[in-house]
Amino acid sequence: MSRLLARAGEPLSDHLLRVAALAERLADDLRLGLGEQALIAGALHDLGKGDAGAQERYARDLGAPGHEIVSFAVAHGVLERLGLPREDAAVILLAILRHHQAMATLDERLYELDRSRWFKGKADLSALSLIVSSALGRQVSIESWPRNREELLRTAMQVWQKCCHDARGDIRIQLRAKLLTGVLIVTDYHVASASGGSGRRSRFSAELERFFKSLEKLKRELGSGG
Repeated sequence: MSRLLARAGEPLSDHLLRVAALAERLADDLRLGLGEQALIAGALHDLGKGDAGAQERYARDLGAPGHEIVSFAVAHGVLERLGLPREDAAVILLAILRHHQAMATLDERLYELDRSRWFKGKADLSALSLIVSSALGRQVSIESWPRNREELLRTAMQVWQKCCHDARGDIRIQLRAKLLTGVLIVTDYHVASASGGSGRRSRFSAELERFFKSLEKLKRELGSGG
């Protein structure tokens, strides 16, 4: 579908499609009431990796720290065009912004984004639109991309003020966002681990796969017991 990378050896299209599908499945299996939001968050969470600067680093087997900040800034426009309710958009945006905070705080990610200076403000929007459309099963258009670091930070701040600032005092939104963030962290890590070039899988990834299988078994048992 596209030659864009999620990291060295892993196509971005594969990563986004797999995380989206798995996140939806996990949210549904856990009966969180967040299946659609998980699908959308999974499809959008790593859009920032499509930046030309990130792609250059992945080609050299380097990372692009802070890419979720780019994803956050770009995803807002997609969510507006999808016409999602404001609360759902806030939940998805918060999950996208936080999906690497199991490893580092947002301030640390901002620092790394600034220090590494990989962001170039260029991306193949047609390729990214095609990937997201495939993941969501409907036509989606990504129409704009921050042109430089200053515009990126300004856009991210505007999105935060418009969609997320007021949500800080809403317990319901915060709870849903934390649940969705957990789903996104788990599925993002699992897909990346399962697609590793070495063929070795982490203990966490193996345990997660067993968890999915146990959920499938439980659903079959509940279905046959009715």
